[in-house]
Amino acid sequence: EGLDFTPQAFGNIPAGTLVVLSEGDGRVRAIDPTGGITDLGLLFNTPEMISFVPLNFDQTLDPLAGFYAARYPTEVVKSTASNFAPYLGQAIVTEELTHDIYAISWDGSKFVKTFIGDFGGQPEDGIFVTSAILNPCDRPDACKVPEPNPLALIGFGLFGLAAARRRWR
Repeated sequence: EGLDFTPQAFGNIPAGTLVVLSEGDGRVRAIDPTGGITDLGLLFNTPEMISFVPLNFDQTLDPLAGFYAARYPTEVVKSTASNFAPYLGQAIVTEELTHDIYAISWDGSKFVKTFIGDFGGQPEDGIFVTSAILNPCDRPDACKVPEPNPLALIGFGLFGLAAARRRWR
């Protein structure tokens, strides 16, 4: 039903691994780049969505940053970054029918699910939005425009001068 990629190592799962929820059997599985499947050993009733809380989530000052999710049938809800500050780097799972919200963490030997609240309605898809997503050019070197090569500028200038000189004749 839900899926997300681990932004950093998550317990014994490497960064960049696809993590999926199965609404059919309630399990959480990690799928590595070679197709290997690891069951996280957790069971949910009707898992709907999984999202990893960004490590920089509580540090953002952007007022648009937060956790946005669809509440069936037509509403989008937002929760502020401060509500998820205790769960940085953890996975958040919502239950479709019970509307429960859980955090998944690693205790050093196994994954553990912890009830953290109620969604207040039927959850659908959601995403954590940080200032880095809203303003990608605020990240160092994200949107730098390269300096032009001085030799290329001289070449373009000479080419332009030659073209203009032909028109003047």
